[in-house]
Amino acid sequence: SVGLSLQEAAYAHARQSERSVMHCRPLSLLLLAAALLTACASAGDRLNEGMQLQAEGRYMEAAYRYADAVDKDETLTEAHERLGTVAASALQRTMDSAEDLSGGGDPIAAADALLSGDRLLRRIRDVGARFTAPQGYDTQRRETFDRAIAALMSYGELQRDRSRFADARRAFIRARNDFAATRAQREASFNAEADLLLRMADAALSDGANRRAYGYAGEVLDLVRTSSRSTADRVGRIQETALRRGTVRLAVLPISTVAAVRENGGSELAI
Repeated sequence: SVGLSLQEAAYAHARQSERSVMHCRPLSLLLLAAALLTACASAGDRLNEGMQLQAEGRYMEAAYRYADAVDKDETLTEAHERLGTVAASALQRTMDSAEDLSGGGDPIAAADALLSGDRLLRRIRDVGARFTAPQGYDTQRRETFDRAIAALMSYGELQRDRSRFADARRAFIRARNDFAATRAQREASFNAEADLLLRMADAALSDGANRRAYGYAGEVLDLVRTSSRSTADRVGRIQETALRRGTVRLAVLPISTVAAVRENGGSELAI
């Protein structure tokens, strides 16, 4: 199975009466106070939280707490030392997990695991701490990302051939966006999506959805600006067909020739 983590969220707002607002105010104040206390937590608080998480074996979470402590107080030596130690353990676990997932036939989940390692490394850099990833991290990361990109491209082609165009397009887009794709990998993804859009345009024409077909074809030229002559010609043919099929010609007689209009509507309406 391929884990394409695509989610959408929707939010709705309801209006409350003044009495309801007054009733909820004490709770709101308590929540606000808790949020302020959390925001004002000292570097020492973050250090202690990290130590507790580290003791529980939750190394990734502990590393973030230590990074927060360093962010709040860069002179806190113990936070720096613990951050380096626990971050190395967290990344090693991440590498082991990614290797297991790859061996189990799920290269995309393996790449997602290493993305969590990348996020931790960025956080460490953001707070100015010195840290070097475990030996072999960069090599495993590149190899894992390459396998994930290849898997997404294969998945996209499979869904394309099944006419599941939306799933195919998401896969192609993710292949070039999520896993540090090389220039060649990005170009392959763009070309695959362009071919997909042309197929979507053809399918829309067959369904009589001419406006949609015209739009899909137009997206191809926006997506691949240096498209081949054959691609440009195909886009032109699709859009020309869509315009021809989707154009409605309507002939309307001048209403001023109808006596009833002149008599009841007046000359202004006739004009």
